[in-house]
Amino acid sequence: MRVMYIMTRHVIIARPDMSVEEAKELMQQYHVSGLPVVNEDTRVVGVFSQTDALRKDGRYVRELMTSPAVMVEEGTTIKEAAAIMAAKDINRLPVLRQGHLVGVVSRADIVRYVATHHAWVEPAAK
Repeated sequence: MRVMYIMTRHVIIARPDMSVEEAKELMQQYHVSGLPVVNEDTRVVGVFSQTDALRKDGRYVRELMTSPAVMVEEGTTIKEAAAIMAAKDINRLPVLRQGHLVGVVSRADIVRYVATHHAWVEPAAK
């Protein structure tokens, strides 16, 4: 199964020149813990997370965002995405199609998929 089938397609984004306060308000309003930061061409230039928001020095998202962002293509398998998140200790991955943002897959999306589809569960031995 590919991340394109479980990702969130309506993505709340931040811009590099957005104020940190605006980004925090977006995260609170939409109940998300992080925002992909995109330029005018919808190319991801970073990720702004709750951890970044807790830093005290910076007025603009570009000053605090994590960059470069760890990203995946929409054809990446769910298992590969989960392994990347675990290895990098991150909670979300921007999902790209030909270099442009088309979604975000989160740990919660993966856990929901695994729980409802019993993915990665080995059949019981007879």
